[in-house]
Amino acid sequence: MLNTICKLILCFCLTGLLGHLSAQEEGQSNSNHIYSSNLRTVSFHIDGLPLSDPMVNLNSPTQLVLSFDDTDADVKSYVYTIQLCNADWSINTNLTTFEYLKGFDEDDIDDYRFSQKTTTPFTNYQLRIPNNNMSWTKSGNYILKVFEDEDERKLVLSRRFMIAEPIMTIETRMNLPVIISNQKTHQEIDFIVRHKGVVIKSPLTEIKAAVLQNGRWDNAKEGIRPLYIKEEEMSFDYQNKIVFPATKEWRYADLRSFRILMPNVEEIERVDEGYDVYLKLDEKRGLKPYFFIKDLNGRFLIDNIDEALNRNGRLNHIIDTLTQNTDLTNGEDVASAQAAIQRQRNQAIDADNKRLAQIRPVISDYALVYFALEANQEIYNSDVYIFGALTDWQIKDEFKMDYNPQKRAYENDVFLKQGFYNYLYAVVDKDKPKEINLAELEGNWYETENDYLILVYHRPFGQRYDRLVAVKTFTSAL
Repeated sequence: MLNTICKLILCFCLTGLLGHLSAQEEGQSNSNHIYSSNLRTVSFHIDGLPLSDPMVNLNSPTQLVLSFDDTDADVKSYVYTIQLCNADWSINTNLTTFEYLKGFDEDDIDDYRFSQKTTTPFTNYQLRIPNNNMSWTKSGNYILKVFEDEDERKLVLSRRFMIAEPIMTIETRMNLPVIISNQKTHQEIDFIVRHKGVVIKSPLTEIKAAVLQNGRWDNAKEGIRPLYIKEEEMSFDYQNKIVFPATKEWRYADLRSFRILMPNVEEIERVDEGYDVYLKLDEKRGLKPYFFIKDLNGRFLIDNIDEALNRNGRLNHIIDTLTQNTDLTNGEDVASAQAAIQRQRNQAIDADNKRLAQIRPVISDYALVYFALEANQEIYNSDVYIFGALTDWQIKDEFKMDYNPQKRAYENDVFLKQGFYNYLYAVVDKDKPKEINLAELEGNWYETENDYLILVYHRPFGQRYDRLVAVKTFTSAL
């Protein structure tokens, strides 16, 4: 009891300190960002749904899972804290942490495991929230921050997530863009919010919405107010406002095996440091017609099939052993042997699946992956980057392509974990470094299948935070 009281007092004292230190962090923003170069392969999603957006309902027992690798391969003392944000992702300063958090306002990340059977050593850390030490009591936007527990409280990682309180409903529809030049290249979204039984005195000041394409915050449409208002209904039927470039279906890098060549892999080399994987040469698609590819809409999934190959080897050994020890001249013995084989196979698969579910993030290895994009000449006054969830939806120097005039191609090598990755090539004008141009090398096609997420926030007069009162996910193909 005394220890709990002491910890609560300590957390109360640290609340103000954390706020002050967070403000002092150079380059810090309330966005998805990795601040430490030794952290790799960060994922944040609903437990059991690795491709989902980090969002759960208020008071739901469902957890969000944060996972990341530390390539220093040691054990560090990582601590995390959660902060409530406004609809525009600025930190909410109207409420104290004890008004929106239950339990402590910071805690240790003590779930870690060392890599096993990998050429690249690393430590995998995982965090599940909410948990017994920390949960939330309000809906809205939140930012999860991870610090390395040193004297200077070094911020190493931040991730956005949302807690929904669905008291309103959303009806969506895909519309043809009003601007004729966009009708073959863009997608426009209109939606209606119905709030039966919920009193909204001033919709234009109390309500705002955000729309995301494929989970991206870099091109999200935010701060959208209702356009038309009727009884218990608000329409967001804008013309040429909630419009997104459709892009094309995403390119993929299938890195689930370092033992066999997957369809888009040209070569795999085993080197002293680990593995070098060479992808096949990519072509420009800016002027090429659209064709459908089943993709992850820019996301990635950590997985490998090498372990499955190992399992198949063991299963074949089981089958061979049972066959050798059975008299196959008797029909009953054959049937019995086949039944025994099936039982053994099922037992082996079940056992391996249970084991694999526990250590899968750890047994997947890393490799240096070589990307190449054909280009007869260098694009004038512009740089080319690999882009997608693997880059945190950001333009990063690590993913910048270098032009090789001898090969007439842009090239880069990236350190990636085994898995399945979606990516596109982005062009960035040196005079406009904040504008991401996906159209030049990839093109846009209105038939492209994209995922969309609509978030609706409500702050009545006198309320001190933005409630997330409606959420809708849908695909442009429906």
